[in-house]
Amino acid sequence: MSSQADSLIKISRSWADFFPANTSNQP
Repeated sequence: MSSQADSLIKISRSWADFFPANTSNQP
C-alpha cells in the first residue's frame, strides 16, 4: 500500500516545481 506514499512524493515534487525558491535557490 504505497499509493499514499507515491501521492505524497508526487505532491512534494509538484510543490517543489511550484515553489523552487523554497528548495535552495535563495541568495
